Amino acid sequence: MNAASLAILAIVVLMVVVAVAHLYNNKRKGKTDCGCNCGRCGKCSGSNVELPECCKKD
Repeated sequence: MNAASLAILAIVVLMVVVAVAHLYNNKRKGKTDCGCNCGRCGKCSGSNVELPECCKKD
């Protein structure tokens, strides 16, 4: 492997680590991963379900 290949590999690994850390932190904080499109995810479709903070309409 040459230096360019190692640099690209390091960038890809760093991006994966950052993505995993972001998902872990969101899960730890209780944030949902539904994208706040509550009409499509099915988690918020029940009448007795309280919508997450990110999904509430102001």
